[in-house]
Amino acid sequence: MRLRWVTRVFRIACVIVITGVIVFGCSDDTTCPCVGSQPTWSLPADSMNLAVLVSDYLTYEFERGALNHYPMCSGCDEEGLPFEIVFDPPLDFGDITFRYTERGDTLFRGTIVWMGTGAITYPTEFFDADEFERVSDPRRDPLSTEYFSVYPQFDEETFKAKADSAWQEVKTLDIVADFARKDYRVGVYMYPPTVGMFDPSVAKWVVFLYRGKVEI
Repeated sequence: MRLRWVTRVFRIACVIVITGVIVFGCSDDTTCPCVGSQPTWSLPADSMNLAVLVSDYLTYEFERGALNHYPMCSGCDEEGLPFEIVFDPPLDFGDITFRYTERGDTLFRGTIVWMGTGAITYPTEFFDADEFERVSDPRRDPLSTEYFSVYPQFDEETFKAKADSAWQEVKTLDIVADFARKDYRVGVYMYPPTVGMFDPSVAKWVVFLYRGKVEI
């Protein structure tokens, strides 16, 4: 288990990250037999590509997804996802931000409200679930999977099992098959828009698909 510290001026909180490295298969775009002959989503080879996939916490049903591109980093992703996580705990209103370590770009941001309901404020534009297609499982597994939680509701083993269920629900999307044409990494975050009393009916699973320069 690896711990990442999430800092704020005056207050500090931690986000638990469990990293699992998985054996992977296909070696390149042209020889991988697990994906279709033509990609559906644009993933420029000279960019860092990041997809943000949002699912219901209770049912794992995929709801929407976003795809953005950023400048490629040099060596920042060799050991894991190049994320800096800044958590501002809610006294009344707070938020969590995932930033790109290379340049500080915001990759994901969600507000968290004490005894209220926050919202995902970045990415600002999403594709609805019906704009994605279902395909067969990609045979190229991610190089690693990381798990993030600010307010753990379960022990680590139970949380990881639930997070894996969220990943299993989205891994047959066409965008995952396109990411899997080359090496990629996955992150799974449980986003709680409300705290004070955890409300599973509004919580979300957020799956990050990352493809950058990493070549192992």
